[in-house]
Amino acid sequence: PCSIRLSYPKIIHIFSLSKSYGMAGWRVGYVIYPKELAFHMRKIQDTIPTHASMISQLLAKLSIQVNDEQFQSSGESWVSNQVASLQIVRDLIWGIVEPLGTVKTYGAFYFLVPLPVGITEEEAVDILATKYQVMLMLGWPFGAPNHLRLSYGNIPSDRIESTLQRLKDGFNYLKSLSKDRNPIVDI
Repeated sequence: PCSIRLSYPKIIHIFSLSKSYGMAGWRVGYVIYPKELAFHMRKIQDTIPTHASMISQLLAKLSIQVNDEQFQSSGESWVSNQVASLQIVRDLIWGIVEPLGTVKTYGAFYFLVPLPVGITEEEAVDILATKYQVMLMLGWPFGAPNHLRLSYGNIPSDRIESTLQRLKDGFNYLKSLSKDRNPIVDI
């Protein structure tokens, strides 16, 4: 397949192993590009300030290289188990974010959670990180202003209950802040 893809001299292919190999959160992927672009591609890569861990890189390399049928079937089983465990976490988080007006997505390892009125993305991220030890991303870089991006692809199973409780408590706190700042006046 790579030789076919490389037959187009002006096309760069970027791939992630997140979904196809059940490696969400491992931050591993690869790029296929024409040989003539090697110098320029190295310049781009040089500006990336971090990298995937060595174990993630080795597992990804092995996953791509292995052609042995027996290993492939056990690999598919591993991926199926990963996806099944993600579904459990997804369902648990959905129970927390659905009442907040979150739209359910399919095929993603995150939710875009709307913020209560009067709470900024920056303020919410700061409160959730410092007070509740839960890290979320601003929504606007993902095309969703006034939302937070909640990724769940890499929550360790032994921490899921405590993480969910902190997340729920944090969102409840944000709602209470919003009510304090925006009291409803009956006329």
